[in-house]
Amino acid sequence: MHYEQELSFLMKTGIYKELFLQITRVDINSVFCSDERVMASARRNSYFGRVIGSFVAAVFGIGLFVGSFVLLGWNEKDATRQKAAIAELEDVAIADVSAQTINPDYDGKLIHTAYEAISQDVLEFKELGIKENAIRVFWEAEIYQWVESSKTENDRRVYSYSKKWVDRVQDSSSFDSGGQEGGRHSNHGSNKKFSGGNIFASNVMFGAFKLPPSLIKKIKGEQKYNIDSGLVSDLYPGGSVSDGVFYSNNPTSPQIGDERVKVFIVPPKKEVTIMARQSGQSFLPYQTENNISKELLYMGKKSKEEVIDAQRFEAALKRWGFRGGGFLAMWLGLVMILKPLRAIVSF
Repeated sequence: MHYEQELSFLMKTGIYKELFLQITRVDINSVFCSDERVMASARRNSYFGRVIGSFVAAVFGIGLFVGSFVLLGWNEKDATRQKAAIAELEDVAIADVSAQTINPDYDGKLIHTAYEAISQDVLEFKELGIKENAIRVFWEAEIYQWVESSKTENDRRVYSYSKKWVDRVQDSSSFDSGGQEGGRHSNHGSNKKFSGGNIFASNVMFGAFKLPPSLIKKIKGEQKYNIDSGLVSDLYPGGSVSDGVFYSNNPTSPQIGDERVKVFIVPPKKEVTIMARQSGQSFLPYQTENNISKELLYMGKKSKEEVIDAQRFEAALKRWGFRGGGFLAMWLGLVMILKPLRAIVSF
């Protein structure tokens, strides 16, 4: 696939979203959006402050501009290595090896095989009393907090505040609005009791093979787990469950400091395709001649050709991603280098 074809394909399949928040510029404004209060305050920078800031930005711009060439050069070199590695996989991989029996003739060789990954392990998330036969159990824990965000508008720094579910306690004492205890945007007293995490099964069989932890962690296909409301009420009398999600308080009117936990599981049986080096009754990464490690797992049943195509697509995605990032860094660097001129004539 030529670069032009790759770029055209990636641009067609890309999804781009841009979110704009416009805040009316007054010294202090209050805006009400549904049940969320947003407050904005603005500060205008002095002329000399803008000039000094622009020179500082120019220094970073020079570093960014030079760094972009380093990034682009490294990316092209890596792209060449990846192409050679994938070509080697295509050349040496033994296709359609049965996973139901272990063939000692293939030991130490790169094989392609598809079968079901199955675990009998029971995984336990003790904090919510969950015990499930699964390949993986993981959870996301969030806390309800005031969150500060800022942007520059007409040489003014604009700060806005909103209540959101976030993954960590926000230090409101550093907010521009103050955010001290008893203040309008205070998170004082918030203490996060739950932390996100995951548990993997240690015994996952793949026909006659036992999967190593490195491949188990690549198994996807998670499903939302509906938490047992009866069990939660026994563990946390003040808590509740809404739409399968645990809330430490009332889910319909959360207060600052409230928490929620979402749980997901990967079922105990998943069909997967593996391309890796056979090692006894398990698998190890395959080392290519140019020293690139490959230990591949894809969900579902895929032919050897489909695995190679997927590798080429991922390499193209990475290659064009870094190219785009490099050219963007180059452009941003130039913009920052020219900032002093704009600041000087803004007097």
